[in-house]
Amino acid sequence: MDTSILKSLDVNKYGVDEMVELSAGAGLIIAHYEELEVEVPDYLLSARKALLTAIDIKNRGKLEAKAKELTARIDALTPAGTKRQQLQGELAKLTKKLAAAK
Repeated sequence: MDTSILKSLDVNKYGVDEMVELSAGAGLIIAHYEELEVEVPDYLLSARKALLTAIDIKNRGKLEAKAKELTARIDALTPAGTKRQQLQGELAKLTKKLAAAK
């Protein structure tokens, strides 16, 4: 693995798949340093942490989008009467909050 990429890492240049590959490579290099009982360079530790954070953020975004899509699909399947009851319940709660705030 070319460690120069990790030395000047810009996570915004890469997609999730590429970042996973870079993270795995960095992890192997770090493990080898530790196996040899040699101090791990800071840039490797920083790059690995940045990659893991960026992967988590991008993956979370995808999961949130999927959850939003599923919620919309469920709402589309919900009968009108059920939706009306849900909205009436929400309206009643808001009305109570507004009355209490006076």
